Amino acid sequence: MQYLRRHEDQYRTLTEDPDVGIYRSTGDLRGRFVWGNTTLLNFLGYHSISDLREVPVIDVFNEPDARLELLEELRKNRFVKNRVLHLKKPDGTPFSVNVTALAEFDENSNVVFINRIVQDVSRIIAQHESQK
Repeated sequence: MQYLRRHEDQYRTLTEDPDVGIYRSTGDLRGRFVWGNTTLLNFLGYHSISDLREVPVIDVFNEPDARLELLEELRKNRFVKNRVLHLKKPDGTPFSVNVTALAEFDENSNVVFINRIVQDVSRIIAQHESQK
């Protein structure tokens, strides 16, 4: 039992890291959030995963074509690493994340789920832009 508690604590620490959003979504064109950690909710500006489940994944993208491009890359390569995506909060506030994603496929090679790790890189991009 102590073993389980220790590993549960380690898992909770990993998934609630204040700098990294972790989530799972469906792989269809619009997408649906299945699960997300607290950091992801904070990044996206939602209070609960229940609220976020009501929002199609494509709606958090500043440019819907970026979601389609990401899906295509996942179909082709099965994963995406260190890709910058430009997203928006419910009030329209833009922000940028660095994403690493891994796709899960069904027997017909369709993307069923996407597991992602995202890190907010808005400050880094803003600093880079101001130095230009």
